[in-house]
Amino acid sequence: MLINRFQQLGKRIICFVPVDLDFPQNPAFEAIKTTYTNFVPIANWKSLKSGHIAHSTVHQLAQSIFHSKVNDVSDRSLTILRFISEEEELDYIVERAGKLIEQGAAKPYQIALITPNPMQLRPTVRELAEIYGIEMEVPERSLIHLPHGRAIFNLLKIHTDDRVEVMELPHFIDTNMLLELIESGLIYIPNEEEVLQCVVDLQAFFEDCKTFSDWFNKLDELIEAKDQISDDYTSHPLYYINKETLFHVKNTLKTIETISFDLMSSPDMTFNEHLDHIIRYFEESPYANEIDLEMKERLSEITEELSIHNHLAITRFEFAKRIYAILNDKQYEKEAEKRKNTNKQSSSYWTKQRRISKIRVCFCYSL
Repeated sequence: MLINRFQQLGKRIICFVPVDLDFPQNPAFEAIKTTYTNFVPIANWKSLKSGHIAHSTVHQLAQSIFHSKVNDVSDRSLTILRFISEEEELDYIVERAGKLIEQGAAKPYQIALITPNPMQLRPTVRELAEIYGIEMEVPERSLIHLPHGRAIFNLLKIHTDDRVEVMELPHFIDTNMLLELIESGLIYIPNEEEVLQCVVDLQAFFEDCKTFSDWFNKLDELIEAKDQISDDYTSHPLYYINKETLFHVKNTLKTIETISFDLMSSPDMTFNEHLDHIIRYFEESPYANEIDLEMKERLSEITEELSIHNHLAITRFEFAKRIYAILNDKQYEKEAEKRKNTNKQSSSYWTKQRRISKIRVCFCYSL
């Protein structure tokens, strides 16, 4: 539809398709040919390997990065380098950035490093930056990586997990979700360490537990079996678990069930009202601890930033489906705070390609 629209407007269109004209006999080529010959006859298709294509920077770059031979690029602001290993590449880039800063050719915030996996490589780059004396931006962890943020997400996920629909279940809670909820500190759990260790030690028995009913039935079986475990069964993990601890685990699951259903029981309201309601719930509920101060402040900032949603009422289920994006992406946190910090930026950027267009830099390294 987009190509048709451009054609109607008389716009010239250039499409880059991932096929090799030298090897036309393959299913992928046939599929792409069927689609794009409707717009450009295959006789007019040109290969990036062909010397007849205009020597623009884009074409020169494509000929270099998609083939073994590195060709010269006429744009002198662009340099293509190849390295034996990722470690060598990172070391070169960070060292080069350090020299640019030391020589006064650039400020730290004018240098950006682009990679498809910034979070994975961030520790390595920080270590190299420390060696070369470069300050690096150390962002706050997203809310979903904070214990209380993860707990809120899991309590709502019990009802919104994709497996609920796929497996035709009323809700879904597995061992990983339960362990994260116990460890979060958001839910009031007497004998928390004992409960956690019990679930870990008996984890093999809970592999098939997907609903609260499954968990309650399995725990009832283990409680009954505990009475039959004698000194002849010292190799059985249940031998070392107190019967009282099993009851604590069951009570913990009942508490989680109560909280999760309470959180999903609310009338339609705006996004901000849903967020406020959840914060108040944990302040007032006897089953939970209060959300920690940092989490509460950052949620309040998100509420302010999402003021444009104040006029649209949504269900709690719709809110719960969207909460992951809110908790996982810091772009929802107060823009005013970001703008305030922009002028104070004193460290280099470490980001993904899709975000670089929003950052004003002088030197850009793409891994």
